[in-house]
Amino acid sequence: MKYAFSTLACPAWSIEQVAEAATRMGYDDVELRLLDGKVIDPVTDHLKVIRATAICRDHGLEVCALDTSFFFRFMPCDNFKPIIQQFGRA
Repeated sequence: MKYAFSTLACPAWSIEQVAEAATRMGYDDVELRLLDGKVIDPVTDHLKVIRATAICRDHGLEVCALDTSFFFRFMPCDNFKPIIQQFGRA
């Protein structure tokens, strides 16, 4: 089993700080959830992701996950009820 360190736990840290701490604490991998305190956009932040991956690998760590987010916008709350009910049946 491998253990991963998530950047969500330390939003103010640089990727260098994340890699150093993860290595020091014995983690095997890093989950990239935030970079520079912001949610990662896989399109516009691709160079940051490549750099972060290289820094992690330089510290003997792999990137096990690249997380993104989405937001529900312009949808009245009543529109969520059927979606929530459907997930409740899954």
